[in-house]
Amino acid sequence: MDPCRDLATLDALPGDPAAEWPGLPSREPLPPEETLRRRQQALAGLGPRRLAQLEALAPGLEQRQADAALRAVHEPRSNRSRLGVALQLVDAFARAVEPLAACRRGCAHCCHIRVEMTELEAERLGQAIGRQPNTRHRYLPAQASAYGYDTPCPFLVDSECSIYEHRPFACRKHHSVDVNELFCRLDVPAAFAASVPQVRPTAALLVWGSAVTASMGVADIRDWFPGERELARGPVGRIASAQELADAAEAEAP
Repeated sequence: MDPCRDLATLDALPGDPAAEWPGLPSREPLPPEETLRRRQQALAGLGPRRLAQLEALAPGLEQRQADAALRAVHEPRSNRSRLGVALQLVDAFARAVEPLAACRRGCAHCCHIRVEMTELEAERLGQAIGRQPNTRHRYLPAQASAYGYDTPCPFLVDSECSIYEHRPFACRKHHSVDVNELFCRLDVPAAFAASVPQVRPTAALLVWGSAVTASMGVADIRDWFPGERELARGPVGRIASAQELADAAEAEAP
């Protein structure tokens, strides 16, 4: 079975217009679960195909990125410099993936999910937009389930990113290589919530990870730069360090 051909037959989904969500255009109701299940099964074979297509579109990209990543990690650089290299690598990767991606201007599902940033990234963004990041309070729980269409990114304006040139690493690497945004929707049942197919920017992630230290704060973009919604809710805790989050995750592991 050709997964792309099968997906194409499921691309057009009938239904009446749904209610509008904040910051998003009207959406059709979700298709039946059986249709979602067939889509999910078809996507299982899509990853290797997209990787082959990416290599055809950008020959040698993987090797070039790997070479640049190794230089950045092993050369004597500051964490800020390594972050800059990581952003350059992930941007180049995103440009190569763009012809294969379902992502389009105005599609803002991912602008309502958790967007994790390090303290270093928050400082970089704050300098770019002329705003001091909050380094004390956390305004939303760390659990992904706490985010939805009622928690838009504070920088989302009319379904578009108002800081696109300065957006965090997490946003730059996020994409879907599906034929449309169906599984990006936040109202899909939990069984299908992890079905968004992506191509992993391994080299960029390696360099980004080398720029993170254990003592750095890690929080959502809404914590670093709270908007009116977050300030109205009030803080729910404090911003924790990468080490504290790792220790908490280890303690919760079965």
